[in-house]
Amino acid sequence: LLGLLALFVPFLLGAVIVGLKDFLNNKILYRSEIEKLTKFQVIGELIHDDQKISLVTAEGDRNFIVEQFRQIRAALKFQGNPKGNIKRTLVTSSIKGEGKSFVSSNLAVSLARSGKKVAILELDLHQPKLSEIFNISKRNGITDFLNGNVRVEDIIYPTEIHPNLSLVPAGNDVDEPSELLVNGKLELLLDKLDNYFDILIIDTVPVKALTDAYTIAAHCNLVLYIIRHNYTPDMFIEQLDTDMKNSNITNVALIFNGVKNRGWGTNPYGQGYGYGYFSYLYPIVQ
Repeated sequence: LLGLLALFVPFLLGAVIVGLKDFLNNKILYRSEIEKLTKFQVIGELIHDDQKISLVTAEGDRNFIVEQFRQIRAALKFQGNPKGNIKRTLVTSSIKGEGKSFVSSNLAVSLARSGKKVAILELDLHQPKLSEIFNISKRNGITDFLNGNVRVEDIIYPTEIHPNLSLVPAGNDVDEPSELLVNGKLELLLDKLDNYFDILIIDTVPVKALTDAYTIAAHCNLVLYIIRHNYTPDMFIEQLDTDMKNSNITNVALIFNGVKNRGWGTNPYGQGYGYGYFSYLYPIVQ
């Protein structure tokens, strides 16, 4: 009996400690939490990746995170307003650091690799990151068009990543970028880009920081909302339905990013215990 106790007590104590930590944590840990807090559907999960590579889909490698982006790409066929129309897809999140630029850039590459002609718009005019990710030096862009200084054709830049993918950068710095979004030229910009591309992927600011995402979302077919494991406060997801209703936005789908393996079984084909549905597959990308 003492031998059995010595064997099982450490596991029991470990389970109690993990359960207590989860109980005291106010961050999103499980996909099931998301599904309880909001009516919007989780259409994909992305594992935590220690490689620190911004464009994991650039080479088309057959690792698991690339497959997850392909799964999200496939799921988009059933999203949008009207259903199946993802012509203008906005990517946002609650707060900084949840991975919206990572998701938008890799999703854009994945769509381009599938044969779609894609433009990714750097519409986070406050802290733009996409030009750096795609290694395109600072130049005229969206702010310059919204100010009436350039044509749309002058701010479309091909990327070296894929011939089907172009970047429309943020442009030169301005004092009040949010005001530019309501001067009447944003819709003109999107309409003109619609003529050149099959899909526009629009990276913008987190909704809890500024109103930009809500302004742009009114012109979009789909809002992809990024939630990061053990980072996004659960109260923001609890408020999500109300926030979107107040802005008359219904076309929302969720992506659970940075999902980590909890370590209960690491066989990629076994029944490991993770935070999401697929996190037990994490070792594949090592």
